[in-house]
Amino acid sequence: MCGIKLPMPGWLASRIVAWAELHPRIRDYYAIGTGQWRPLPYLINVLTHSRERYRRSVRAYADEPGLRVGGPTYHWMRESMAAGRELMVLAVHITTPLLLLQAQEDIVVDNHSQDTFCQALAEAGHPCVGVTPVVIAGARHELLFEEDGIRAQVFTHILNHFAQYP
Repeated sequence: MCGIKLPMPGWLASRIVAWAELHPRIRDYYAIGTGQWRPLPYLINVLTHSRERYRRSVRAYADEPGLRVGGPTYHWMRESMAAGRELMVLAVHITTPLLLLQAQEDIVVDNHSQDTFCQALAEAGHPCVGVTPVVIAGARHELLFEEDGIRAQVFTHILNHFAQYP
């Protein structure tokens, strides 16, 4: 994740999270539009096309409350936004071969920020594998929880990448 898909301009989100950081009761509360974990029906999930894997994850969270992750807090948003900016600055120093898989239908991660990151790596002379992110057509956010056809593509890319570095 190089950036978060925000429901507002980045400058406004930055101001909101900076303000929230100064107010401890708000800082550690869920960001606007999010909240505690709750089981959502499969038809409105935005994470995967796999009905069965989605059902299993909801069941696991229902059975083990300690695994539940709700929406992000204002502080998490602030730190994530800062990490994304820092990642772009530090890209010039990254020399490890990177495979960046991008879910085409992701509405959680900002795919444009991934494109920008790969561009920064290429400009620094250390392009990510394939120069641009490997776009997984039709995939949603949870690549490893996707339907079998998409998931097979993901694992093929991952295994091929690591096979190059015994």
